[in-house]
Amino acid sequence: MNESSENLLNIIRSLPGALLILKPDFQIIYASNSYLRATKADGENIIGMHIFEAFPDNPENPNANGVKNLRASLEKVLSTGKPQKMQMQKYDVPLPNGTFEEKYWNVINTPVTGEAEEILYIIHSVEDVTEQVKTKAALELAVEAAQLGTWEIDLTTGKFTHRNLRHDLIYGFDNFQPVWNHEIARNKILAEDVKIYDCAFSEAVKTGHLDFEVKTKWEDGSIHWLEIKGKVYFSETGEPNKAAGVNIDVTEQRRTEEALRKAKKEAESAAMAKDEFLSVMSHEIRTPLNAVIGLSNLLLDNNPREDQKSNMESLQFAAGNLLHLINDILDFSKIEAGRMDISEENFDLTDLIYNLIRTHEPKASEKGIELMLTLEESVPTRICADPFLLTQVLHNLVGNAIKFTEKGEVGICVEFAREEQEKKWLKFSVRDTGKGIAADKLDYIFEKFAQQRKFSEGNIGGTGLGLSITKSLIELMGGSVEVESTPGKGSNFWFYLPINEANSFKAEGKQQKAAEEEHLDLSEKNVLIVEDVEINRNILIQYLKKWWNLSPEESESGEKAIEMVQQKKYDIILMDLRMPKMDGYETSEKIREINGYQETPILAFTAETKNNLKGSHLFDDTIFKPFEPGDLKQKIQKHLVSFGNKRVRKSSNKNRKEEKKTGIDIFRFEKMAEGNGELLKKFISGSVLAFETYRKDFLAVEDEETLSDLIHRNTMNIYYANANLLKNKIEAYREKIAQEREGANGLKVEKEQIGAEFERVITHHKNLL
Repeated sequence: MNESSENLLNIIRSLPGALLILKPDFQIIYASNSYLRATKADGENIIGMHIFEAFPDNPENPNANGVKNLRASLEKVLSTGKPQKMQMQKYDVPLPNGTFEEKYWNVINTPVTGEAEEILYIIHSVEDVTEQVKTKAALELAVEAAQLGTWEIDLTTGKFTHRNLRHDLIYGFDNFQPVWNHEIARNKILAEDVKIYDCAFSEAVKTGHLDFEVKTKWEDGSIHWLEIKGKVYFSETGEPNKAAGVNIDVTEQRRTEEALRKAKKEAESAAMAKDEFLSVMSHEIRTPLNAVIGLSNLLLDNNPREDQKSNMESLQFAAGNLLHLINDILDFSKIEAGRMDISEENFDLTDLIYNLIRTHEPKASEKGIELMLTLEESVPTRICADPFLLTQVLHNLVGNAIKFTEKGEVGICVEFAREEQEKKWLKFSVRDTGKGIAADKLDYIFEKFAQQRKFSEGNIGGTGLGLSITKSLIELMGGSVEVESTPGKGSNFWFYLPINEANSFKAEGKQQKAAEEEHLDLSEKNVLIVEDVEINRNILIQYLKKWWNLSPEESESGEKAIEMVQQKKYDIILMDLRMPKMDGYETSEKIREINGYQETPILAFTAETKNNLKGSHLFDDTIFKPFEPGDLKQKIQKHLVSFGNKRVRKSSNKNRKEEKKTGIDIFRFEKMAEGNGELLKKFISGSVLAFETYRKDFLAVEDEETLSDLIHRNTMNIYYANANLLKNKIEAYREKIAQEREGANGLKVEKEQIGAEFERVITHHKNLL
């Protein structure tokens, strides 16, 4: 080897990469370290060997052709004197331990010539692409497993430069198509979706991405859903030059979704049918029950003989139990179907609690049970929550407590629990001194159809749904319920409820207005009763005559009612919702279209549940059958008064005249007692005791802070006695203490004057007993 050849060889050895230097007879004279690492070969052993001897094919692989292909390339180098680039080659590279390792190489064989153009050496360089090949194979396997059709398109020519077999199969072909273009795709896409396909590709060059769905039709006539996703690539000048993406057959997914939609629709239809059935049954059961309860109430109000009274009370009790069972079943069905709605309204919590006590007081008194109320001062008077559901929950708990208590007391307590995330949490407790529940039974007490009678001696009856419904309603309102109980000593149920504090309003004016409305002359009002059941019309007529000496007119159908309102102006319409032919909704809608009836109060009478009501914009209020006479009276009176009533007072009695003079009024107590003389006396006696305690504490107070606390604690006493003069005097006294504007003698005189006002209020109440 001459000096120039040696220098050339040294230069070649300095080249980077995995390479061998071969003589023209393919003898190895140099192997780079990179090549040795790639082949795990021993450099000392292979130098001087022919390449085919050093790296033979795997004899156990009949398909191995690495040596064959390499020999053909090297021989072509010798015959042409030009470099030869081989397609990516798979080699079984022999390892020192006698095994073979699969490798993928890109190979270039380059001749090195001398001055006479003779070939001195051949540089055999390789690029190991094994990892890339394996990664690509894994990706292709994943693409195939996911059944993705891959594609690539040259946007400058519109030609598809790549597709896999799955791409063509997704369009409904049985094999790979030799040619593909947009026109072939369009012919497979349903005519109504071709525009979607074209617009998507047109927009893609602006947005840079594809994401749309079309339907295709296969040769067998079946319809398939095809989802196409892709990305657009841009040149350095910002021109779109390539797009690539995947096609996904989403037929099964769409068919499943369609089946689910159909099943959901069928389930909803079934639920609607169930609701309709329950609604009809509710109406059919409640309508005669309304007559039974209404007539029993009327008969009891007509001073029956003692023997008659006992029978009527039994009838009333049985009807009440039946109504309770019906309500439980209907509520349970609504909750199970997830169709129990919740609505938030502003209301007076104090009124709700006192109405609750008033409702349960007769039953408690009958059993000799004392009803106790604790209403913490920190509890807001007016709150925003669902009054209907809250009332139902409290009625269930208090009713249960009275039912399972034979002696002792039932206590109702409302406390402020905490404030978090702009919500106030109240704690409602109902405790009793009844039979109690064993500890091992407490876990089951809220389960469906779990009756208390299963956990204690005796047979109380019921559906076993009451506490389950109570728990569900509390949770629906965002709260939680708990219980603790000791057999033989009683139980305590409590629940936490999130509420918002409602804006206050001028209760004094509202309550004074209510007192005035109690003594209005409504006898000249025109009332229309629209009800298809005659006995229900008769019951309403008797109540209206008894309360206000009204002579209402009646219609047994919606059609007749429309004729009547066209001939006469009525001040209020009592509308039954479920009637044959034209129901109450349609009738009310037509009446609202008649001139002069846009603002006329229409009260809906229904035996359906609250959640089944619709068309609320048509009605001014709702009476649920069977109705409570007090509720019926209050609602009719409210709307008759608000609708242009002339305020003509009846002649007042001596006590009412006296109250007008003094500014003290017991109308709030009268309203709560609702004609129950014994209950009214209890309210007044309690008020006397409260004011005597208030006077004693007031006369002993010396500082403004203690007085403020005292005023706050007695707010409800002042409110229910309407003792506004006393209230104003105490407020003025507090201001003077705070500002120290008077001397001790001046404050002493004012304190004596307030003591005298206390005496006047107390004496007035005592005179009413």
